[in-house]
Amino acid sequence: VTATGKCDVVIGTTPQMLCALGGYVVSRFKRRPFILEVRDLWPKHIIDLGTITNPVIIRGLKRLEMFLYRRSKAVVVVAEASRKHIEERGVPAAKLNTITNGIDETFFVPKPKNGLRARFGWSEKFVVLYIGTHGLSQGLETILDTAALVADEPRYHFVFVGSGAEWQSLRDAAAARGLANTEFLPYQEKAAMPDFYGAADVCLVPLKKRDVFRYNIPSKMFEIMACARPMILGATGQAQQVLEQACAGIAVEPENPEAYRDAIVYLAEHPDEAERFGRNAREHVVAHYTRNDKADAFLACVESTLNGIAIATDAGSS
Repeated sequence: VTATGKCDVVIGTTPQMLCALGGYVVSRFKRRPFILEVRDLWPKHIIDLGTITNPVIIRGLKRLEMFLYRRSKAVVVVAEASRKHIEERGVPAAKLNTITNGIDETFFVPKPKNGLRARFGWSEKFVVLYIGTHGLSQGLETILDTAALVADEPRYHFVFVGSGAEWQSLRDAAAARGLANTEFLPYQEKAAMPDFYGAADVCLVPLKKRDVFRYNIPSKMFEIMACARPMILGATGQAQQVLEQACAGIAVEPENPEAYRDAIVYLAEHPDEAERFGRNAREHVVAHYTRNDKADAFLACVESTLNGIAIATDAGSS
């Protein structure tokens, strides 16, 4: 704690909750105000996914969550639905701030269909891309089911790129099912991501059908949008609102392989519509979700918090 030197404010983030708790502890040692950033609703996230079921542990985590809300001078969330949920838990609206994720629109840029398609043998394929974490939240088994539904149509090719707890098991499951229209590639460096997006005909953002996912916006949505690719989103709530406001793709029922199939086939058969979704996506993300604008908003929140504390202190001493 002492090695970090002087500071004006301490910011802790979730997940994980222990990281946020560590930030609060540092703020007490430093005697500086604590700001809590909530990127995912924990412990709701792990409770809804069934990762933790012990009622004693759940009660303890919920108490820790409310403790951090109460002790923070400001709470920053990345989705308006999350802000409303926390307010309904009894946290004063005055300390809640919504600042969504942003994107570096100069890095994530539209790319033409490129050499990756030739390199991997995708030139004649309609490439359905998922790139990111292969974990419990995404429910990628549903995408394997979708691939099975179109296995007799050689045009469609499903590409999974990334890493995570489920990556190998998904790969093994695809092989066991004889899904020749699937391909699994390991984690790629960030520098390659715009090229992968550019090589895709459509990009997937799947999530499991859980209540918690109505409150957040997957950050990969903004990457896909900035790269001007059409999107199929398997989520409801806040994420679906963003997609529909941008007119950037098709939202389907989570964990519904038939719905994914229908959306994929529709975009394959309507390339002009897919292109329009991509253009809309890029325009919307540049207008509303650039990283510089979001950084400015966060700094303004910090300054407002510090100024509010200073004003309250001055008023109390007069």
